[in-house]
Amino acid sequence: MGLSRGEFFSRIGMMREVDPLTSAAYRFAEKLEAEKPHKGAQADAPWHVSFHGSQFPGDDPKACGRRAIYSMLDLPRGQFSRPSRQRMDAGKDLEIQLVRRWHAAGMLLSAAPDSPVQTQFEDPSVWLTSTVDAIIARPRSLRPIVAEVKNIDADTLDSMLRMIRGPHEAYVRQVKCEIGLAHEHGPWTVTRCVNSGRIAIPIGRRNGSVVPLLCPEHGGDKCLEEVTLSPVEHGYLYYVSRNDPDITREYYYEHDPAFMEAGRKQLRVWRKFFEEGVLPATQVEGKHPFGWNWTTDDSPCKWCPFGPTGSYVCKEDHQETVKRGDLLPLAESAAIELAREARPDYDLGLVRAAVFARWNGSAAN
Repeated sequence: MGLSRGEFFSRIGMMREVDPLTSAAYRFAEKLEAEKPHKGAQADAPWHVSFHGSQFPGDDPKACGRRAIYSMLDLPRGQFSRPSRQRMDAGKDLEIQLVRRWHAAGMLLSAAPDSPVQTQFEDPSVWLTSTVDAIIARPRSLRPIVAEVKNIDADTLDSMLRMIRGPHEAYVRQVKCEIGLAHEHGPWTVTRCVNSGRIAIPIGRRNGSVVPLLCPEHGGDKCLEEVTLSPVEHGYLYYVSRNDPDITREYYYEHDPAFMEAGRKQLRVWRKFFEEGVLPATQVEGKHPFGWNWTTDDSPCKWCPFGPTGSYVCKEDHQETVKRGDLLPLAESAAIELAREARPDYDLGLVRAAVFARWNGSAAN
């Protein structure tokens, strides 16, 4: 039989129905996401109530306190395009599958990928929280390691393999922060197999009785013993190709106390600005609040969501700061008006109260 008109138009690419509906669904989902307060995947609290390990300043001389403070104001997020969201989803799915395999193989110390929340470390003194993709241990090893998974395109990974380029500096700071906090956690007590060294995992029921932990290799609990593992001393930034997951690159980092203290020093300053209710700045004149350039390649402002290529609120706020000749109160930031346009019920007082409540109203040290 021949083709119907609809079948013919479909064959030659002139009739499409499912894909336009897919694009519309993604646009609608992004709209709903933008209207909600931000809460990361497998997080136990809203994103804005703390500083995060993924943006830890470390010893970065151009770490931006303004970006950190804007993030703590729970401002509306920009909507991602369908391709961007699909790449992000694919990357997250790849990470989950990796962690699931580490868990099933008895190598995972941190939370299982299907747990409601990820393993999280925190430092209340500087309002810092940090989740980890995975803390893993080779069977029989007494030294666990941090593994931070990143999914990137093949061309970038190829450049890394040929040592044309190195890792992303922001990711380096992130994994070093995770290593530092994991080290400070101290020893890990685990139950694992005396023969294989694999960490026991919860498997459910056996013969009608609940079996909380079983050896992943032998399927029983007779071979299990309790072992104390040493504190984390190092970890890896683990890149995986989007195009071919067999192609990977990993970068090794050690616990760096000086790096951790440098980052905490900056967080203490940023915390004080938030408590006092003003935007950070080192100067109230000139073209930039910190004396940088807005758009050069070495400027953190170039791709900042609050900078000239983003919502523009930081530049507007600096212009207002220059007019005043003084630091700008958070309540008078252009970001607040932007937030109320997207979410009419936005209340800065409630946002700040949530931050203070998260840390039990603790005062700056």
